[in-house]
Amino acid sequence: MGVAPSLMVSRADYLEALGAIQRVRDPQDRRRQLLTLTEEGERLLDRRTSLVRTLDKEFVAGLTEEHRKALDEALRVMANRAGLL
Repeated sequence: MGVAPSLMVSRADYLEALGAIQRVRDPQDRRRQLLTLTEEGERLLDRRTSLVRTLDKEFVAGLTEEHRKALDEALRVMANRAGLL
């Protein structure tokens, strides 16, 4: 995922404290932990997805369709160069 292990652990700790994920030792490799989304995690994800969509619409509300397409293309190029796509 391209994320430092220490950051991943702190994010998992945070999500577990929220009740959003559950950690279980991998029975095939006890050094690994399997992370699963809980019902609370699903609820939080749905809520955040809805909020992000609303914010996205508000963020580009003043742009023309041409400007939105140009912004989308520019962000795709940047993400691609950063290895995110």
